[in-house]
Amino acid sequence: MQPDKPGDSVTVMVNGCKLDEPGLLIGGVTYAPVRAMAEAVGAKVSGWVGEERKVEISKV
Repeated sequence: MQPDKPGDSVTVMVNGCKLDEPGLLIGGVTYAPVRAMAEAVGAKVSGWVGEERKVEISKV
């Protein structure tokens, strides 16, 4: 996936803190950096479950 146009990034904040990893605006939909967001709140991303189209995240 590519942003709608160069520079179409979105600032992502967790608990008032800006993440280093930006979100992207693609086709009018905002995509957030799930791993960065999860880690910012102390959670762990286990992985992608393709057949269920989901990301597994657990609180550490």
